[in-house]
Amino acid sequence: MNSPRPQRKSTPTSHARALTQEALIADEENVLRDKTRRTVFKHVFDSPFQFEWPALSTEDNEEILQALCRILTSVGEHRRGQCERRKEDIVHKIIARKQSRAAILAAAVKPATQDVPQTLDELEAAKKKKKKRKGMSGGAIEIPEMLPKQPPNPPSDTGIGALAALQDIVLGINKVTRILEDSCTTAQASTASQLRLVFLCSGDVPVSHLYAHIPTLTYLAGNNVLLCPFAKGAEAALATALGIKRLTILGIRNDTPRFDDLCALVASRISPPNIPWLQRPSNAIPGTTRSTARSASYYPLRIKTVKTSAPITQKKNGRTPKLQHAQRQNAAAGPIGNSKGLISTKERDNAGG
Repeated sequence: MNSPRPQRKSTPTSHARALTQEALIADEENVLRDKTRRTVFKHVFDSPFQFEWPALSTEDNEEILQALCRILTSVGEHRRGQCERRKEDIVHKIIARKQSRAAILAAAVKPATQDVPQTLDELEAAKKKKKKRKGMSGGAIEIPEMLPKQPPNPPSDTGIGALAALQDIVLGINKVTRILEDSCTTAQASTASQLRLVFLCSGDVPVSHLYAHIPTLTYLAGNNVLLCPFAKGAEAALATALGIKRLTILGIRNDTPRFDDLCALVASRISPPNIPWLQRPSNAIPGTTRSTARSASYYPLRIKTVKTSAPITQKKNGRTPKLQHAQRQNAAAGPIGNSKGLISTKERDNAGG
């Protein structure tokens, strides 16, 4: 009887060889797929209702960004200080926990074993002694506090200013969107809760669908909310100033005196968003936005080119599909009648000429 053949163990070399073969097969499939398809550019009509983003020059972009970072620097310093204090508190708690654990282990160590009582009198005396010792200790082990608790540091002037600045701004695309939506839907919204300026790091966001709704909400919120898009690199600068990892959008609330100069600077460089195909907000300040009642004008035609692929039609008998189609049409039209005494179309035209 033949013994079962032992299975061959897989080695790293064989595993790497298998992966290489799979990669080669995948490459061959891609090459074959590329050979059967061709690149095609299709032209389609694009929507004319597109928001025209305000264009800032490089100098204006840097000036506004630096002015905003100067105001937000105190917030970043406050956040970094809080992180350092939080780390110190964690280290303090870990050390105290280790010392208390060591004290518990030291107090729970049993004394050296004594002679075991043999008689009844010795057993009763041992029980009384044990009860007396338990009553004196109270049944609990007192652990002295190893490290004194550090009193919390009173907030400094920088911390107070940072907290005030945090109350004046709104961070994150979800929070800004929620406030703008409330301003659009609520007729009597609180003035202090609304926004007057929105900064968007559009140059650092590769996908425009994430912030495509912001211009419309900014326009519908009324009160001439300003929208300032930043070029690439602004996200890192603002995140460093605020002491956070990333930042896509930042909103500034109304009634914030510390941002008055910055808002005036932005208003001198760009105008509030204008979307003429939407109804003008009822709470918009008159005279500052362009009216939609001006003479009507047609938007230019917008053509969008889409790059795609299409299958390659195989040629038959060395003839292209267009030539074959033309030949089939000519054959369908063909000569008038049949070969019994009737002439073809060409002969009929010559005879008529």
